[in-house]
Amino acid sequence: MMARMNEPVAQPAAQPAAQPAAQDATEPARQYWILAGILVLSLAIRIALAMNVDAVEPRNDEREYLGLAAGILSRGEYLSLFRPPGMAAFIAGVIKLGADLETFRIVQSCMSVASVFLVWLITRVNISARTALWAAALVAFDPVQIGFSHLLWSETLFIFLMLAVMAVLLTPFEISSRWRWPVAGLLLGVAGLTRPVILSVAPLLVLIVFLVGRREAGSWSGIWPVRVRAMILMAVMAFAVVLPWTAHNYRVSNALILVDTNGTFNFLLGTDPAAMFHDKDDEWSQGWANVDGVPYPHMINADPVRIQRRALRIGAGYVASDPLRYLASTLFEGAQLWTLDNFPLRHLRNDWYGPDVPGWMIPLTVLSSAVLSALIIGLGWIGLLAMPRGNLRTGLLLLTLHSTILHTLLYALSRYQVPMRPLLAIGAACVLANPRACIDVLVSARRPTRRGWVALLIAVVLLVIWSRELPMLVDMLRTGGVNHRFVQLP
Repeated sequence: MMARMNEPVAQPAAQPAAQPAAQDATEPARQYWILAGILVLSLAIRIALAMNVDAVEPRNDEREYLGLAAGILSRGEYLSLFRPPGMAAFIAGVIKLGADLETFRIVQSCMSVASVFLVWLITRVNISARTALWAAALVAFDPVQIGFSHLLWSETLFIFLMLAVMAVLLTPFEISSRWRWPVAGLLLGVAGLTRPVILSVAPLLVLIVFLVGRREAGSWSGIWPVRVRAMILMAVMAFAVVLPWTAHNYRVSNALILVDTNGTFNFLLGTDPAAMFHDKDDEWSQGWANVDGVPYPHMINADPVRIQRRALRIGAGYVASDPLRYLASTLFEGAQLWTLDNFPLRHLRNDWYGPDVPGWMIPLTVLSSAVLSALIIGLGWIGLLAMPRGNLRTGLLLLTLHSTILHTLLYALSRYQVPMRPLLAIGAACVLANPRACIDVLVSARRPTRRGWVALLIAVVLLVIWSRELPMLVDMLRTGGVNHRFVQLP
């Protein structure tokens, strides 16, 4: 996620994907007409859905976000140390302007389509116009992205902010630019208030900025001053957004909490033996992640310092008591992260869209979701491996691997995959737009290269994971999914 230097890095002849951005200037105007068609059609689909989901009852996080937004509007208060404030503030802001929930869903649909445009922009500037159209189409018509555009979860907002950061930093500009870095920091800070996980990757971004500068310039000469200043500008603006919220948390709790206390809960849940080896999309228990017999979220506001320390000790004790079981559970959670299942499918098989869903909707959604998910995830990883070395590939791999490792070590829901899908769509687009070049990188003299062996291993792992999904997908096609409905465990 760093800006390209003025002098491009030389690429080996075998590298795939894409022509230099300068060649895109000669692309015919039809490229823009195709893009316009993708954007208009994807917006029409999202808005049509947003206007016909009145029967969808808010669930879990959605209810909490609505309650917190109501508190902001009625009392000017945000009474949670457990949830980050970004999504609730976004809902409150839109409603403050006179919107109802249907209008909010339409606004969120527009934001989802704006993310499609950002994917196109990032890909076009860094790869090629042809690849950019493939990437935009994959994100625009991804049933998972479409489904989340009307749900009141934070994914759509976070994806837009994450892609905006990438767009600012990955379009060509002078490294000494004084405005790009503060803007990137501002967007990074707002994204951190929406999903703080992105803040944990920031130190790695700093390191890679310096390493990329060394690689492109060939030496450290002249790099330190300009990059130190750039990172200071970015960090200052990000802290200017986040630290006022940290101060707010300190005022209300007398505890130093950067954004929220959700991370400790995730650690406790991920290490709780009772929660291990459960598909948490379809099975959940309020008895998981308890502190002294009380659910963590119910008591964290009362004494956040003590509860977090106690939760960390309990979680560490779980791991120490049976480390092999914990390691085995991480493999299970990693598989759950890259499942073909998703929240829109879960809503359909549990009748959470209401009784008036047309009969053709379930098979259409199941088939399109499975096919697009396989393309985006499977080809996405292969494309990231085959892409030319450079800032785009580095940023995409960093964000995707960081999130994968984090949720594998803690716990995974299928929705944690959603922000990574636009990133993987760029990789998948590289394969679809230029498959021959990608094969040349992964295979040499009829034998896999090192990247090729990694791609083969990933493909095998994904096929094993997806084979476990076949009974659920078949059940949804035959019965609507009556044998795979959500279960509230004791």
